Amino acid sequence: MQESTLNATNLITNYTTILEENDDGDLVMTIPPQVLDYLGWVDGDEIEYHIENHSVVMRKALTFD
Repeated sequence: MQESTLNATNLITNYTTILEENDDGDLVMTIPPQVLDYLGWVDGDEIEYHIENHSVVMRKALTFD
């Protein structure tokens, strides 16, 4: 029997952040460090996003180096 890869200690957690405008007029969103750690994202990663049902869906962009 295959063991589940889902960790029973994972909890659904909501985070709220504020969009800030940089000097170029672009909006910047700070992602909480706990979320970055969980996702394995680091400074410099390219993130893709789209809007889906009033939510922002983000994922790390695939890169082909």
